[in-house]
Amino acid sequence: MLQDNTFRSASEASDHPMALLLNDDFAVDIPKAGEIRDGEVIHYNGKEILVDIGAKSEGLILSDEVDSLDEESKDILAVGNSVRVMVVSPEDRNGNIILSYTEALKEEDWVLANELLESQEAFQGKAVGYNRGGLLVKLGQVNGFVPASQLGNHRRARGPRASNEERFGPHLADGALHGLRLVPKWTLPPGVSDQPGP
Repeated sequence: MLQDNTFRSASEASDHPMALLLNDDFAVDIPKAGEIRDGEVIHYNGKEILVDIGAKSEGLILSDEVDSLDEESKDILAVGNSVRVMVVSPEDRNGNIILSYTEALKEEDWVLANELLESQEAFQGKAVGYNRGGLLVKLGQVNGFVPASQLGNHRRARGPRASNEERFGPHLADGALHGLRLVPKWTLPPGVSDQPGP
């Protein structure tokens, strides 16, 4: 005997037991790699941190990252706190959603850096190290560089034979650098070409 293959009305289809699974209210929110999510810390076992990000399961901040966090960050990641995390992997080989707190901070700091670059607003950075050419500066989680030529004559006056410690040590002792502005990495002065001469 042949069955009738006619379409059912919408009201008849909604009576079907599987209709609830097709409802948007029950749709699974699948995270994507690189996505920033707000969540709530629901468990911390001293090694790994579970964060509810509203997906099919909780996300996991791995022990390697947790071990590298300072005490202030660990306090922020206490059970019950709201946090912002980045999805590193929607599913690892064990089926876990892998998250990163520090990568989310870096992403926010890059957004801030781009805003500062566009506005040319001055900001304060922290000198965290140096190399032969200048100072290494932190803007949140993002590393930056201030060339020695931009540090002022009184700092360069120590002479060409001065060690990097002598040249840049006072900046590290002072800690904060005020009045910094971001510039594009490859900015050229007016009238200077990036093409070889004739």
